Amino acid sequence: MKRTRIFFLVLLLLAGFVLASLPALACTAVYVGKDVSADGTVLLAKSNDYQDTWGNYVTVTERVENVPGRTMPVDNGATVFAPIPATTYRYTSTPWMDSAVAVNGLGKDATVCANEYGVAMVMSITSFSNAKALAADPLIETGLTEFTAVDLVVCQSKTAREAVEVLCGLLDTYGSSEVNIALIADQKEAWYVEMYNGHQYAAVRLPEDKVSAFGNEFSLEYVSDYADVIVSPKLEECAKDFAVYDKDGRLNLLATYAGQEIVTDYSHMRTWIGHQLLAPSVYGGAYDKTALYPLCFTPDKKVSLTDVMEILRNRFDGTEYCPDTTGRTDMRVIGTETALSVHIAQICHDLPADLCCVTWESTGPAIYGVFVPVSNAVTRISEPYGRNQSADQAGVFDTNLYPYYRFKELTTLCAEKAYLQSVRGYWREAEAVMTDSMAQILSSLPADKAEAARILTDYCCAAQETAFEDAGMLLNEVRRYNSKNSNSMKNGRNPETHEVLDELKAIPALEIHLDASKYASSAAALTRAEIAAELYRAEGEPAVSGKAAFTDTAADAWYAPAVAWASENGIVLGYGDGRFGPDDPVTREQLAAILYRYVQFKGRETKAAVLEAKDADQVSSWAAESVGWAAANGLLSTDGGKIRPSAPAAGTGLMEAVRALLKAE
Repeated sequence: MKRTRIFFLVLLLLAGFVLASLPALACTAVYVGKDVSADGTVLLAKSNDYQDTWGNYVTVTERVENVPGRTMPVDNGATVFAPIPATTYRYTSTPWMDSAVAVNGLGKDATVCANEYGVAMVMSITSFSNAKALAADPLIETGLTEFTAVDLVVCQSKTAREAVEVLCGLLDTYGSSEVNIALIADQKEAWYVEMYNGHQYAAVRLPEDKVSAFGNEFSLEYVSDYADVIVSPKLEECAKDFAVYDKDGRLNLLATYAGQEIVTDYSHMRTWIGHQLLAPSVYGGAYDKTALYPLCFTPDKKVSLTDVMEILRNRFDGTEYCPDTTGRTDMRVIGTETALSVHIAQICHDLPADLCCVTWESTGPAIYGVFVPVSNAVTRISEPYGRNQSADQAGVFDTNLYPYYRFKELTTLCAEKAYLQSVRGYWREAEAVMTDSMAQILSSLPADKAEAARILTDYCCAAQETAFEDAGMLLNEVRRYNSKNSNSMKNGRNPETHEVLDELKAIPALEIHLDASKYASSAAALTRAEIAAELYRAEGEPAVSGKAAFTDTAADAWYAPAVAWASENGIVLGYGDGRFGPDDPVTREQLAAILYRYVQFKGRETKAAVLEAKDADQVSSWAAESVGWAAANGLLSTDGGKIRPSAPAAGTGLMEAVRALLKAE
């Protein structure tokens, strides 16, 4: 079954149908420039909202080297194909499961992609052009669609600019079947692309010191306001009969291709609340349907990843339009139980490109779901998040195996129930731990790319698996609690006389007995200062006679007494050139040597042991005895038969083993 949903949507609008009569189409997007983000990263975010149960999963598409003659579909019906280069790049994505495609007949919809060059892209931000614009250059039924564009572009682009050029080239060649918006970014720049009709588009490079937030509507007025632009060759010529210019002769794209006549509360209110949340000093007033909320604006304060997560959950909280407190249902909020998925692409500017991007995935509605990390460097996806339900299972709503269905039902059961707000609270706690852990990991990755990818993969998979397990436990508890409190006779009763009271029965908040600390990183590398401090604390922080004899250890540093004590007692030796390297990740063989000398300092026996590892010959000669001892005593474990002596010593499990050693008699 072939669908071009925006084409039909426009026809329905022109025919006088109202949006309330249609399935939900309420995607919202956010951009945060690196100069105004809390941690210096670029953030691209988007909710993918449509009222159905089209499940998605997370996957890695591997790089293909020099295989010419390949193509990818352009249209939803897979009747038109575009050639792709002989070499295509590795990327992560969140497409629909085969079971969903079997039902909706659309393309796979990669939704959000991040490739090995740090290029990230989101699309599917449906917008609307006016009747004149659509008549001047009609949509192409077999043209490019949001469900085919993202992976088609990202698989062949090394930079954000190249991705924009590829996207625009596809529009020039095949036309568009939809009116849409795309966001594309890499470590150096971010782009915003509006697609107006069959072949007309405008792309602008977004300022690094601004933010954007918008619903299903265009916001771009004048391309001359931006330092770098790419527009379709006939953008102005196409609009010659209905173009709107300002007093300086500049073409106003918003007024020309959209205009006030197609502004809807449905979309415009989400644009308004996004502006209000990010810049309340300017946009804190009441909603105004006639107001122009600009594409780019300055936030009141630095914007964090958590801030963006909460924007994507917002339900006009604290305003007269909030359905949860007012009961109003005559508008469209951002955070809905109809979201198919919600995503945030986070790009770090100070890491190698193939390690720089993390997509935070909510595979299902985010309001009672959780964002989990997927690095662009991962070599695998966790088993639950990577499961792709087969086409022959279409219509099977399986919460046992698939995260989408589990989070979808959890949200459905929690929606509009104040006593289940604790579910949202727990996921916020989990996200706080995950975002902090990922930041720690990214700031301490080793130079070895394979080792860095292993660390990122292990943590992302562990976080995903934990979230899936927690969602299962929460779903079961919510089912039980709803059943326990189900009563169509909703009024309360006098506990003594059982007389029916005027007020509704109050249901106490669900208590959640889960510990979010288990999301803490088991992969953040220990520093040399941290291990010295751990040993120093174990000894009761004894007085030291002087300062550490290292050129890079300041006397007033928090770790100075610990390093001085460890140096005085021959537990740490430094690099031999006067440096200690307090902030350097301690390698596994360095840690073994430090612990070995500590145990000897304590007067305990250190039995020599033969190291059995595939890479035993990679252990430095000065560490051979201590590494053998550490492996034999469970302080260092092998991974695939390898001891990895030069890899950073990392993991909560490792620290637990170290602390157990320190407590031993």
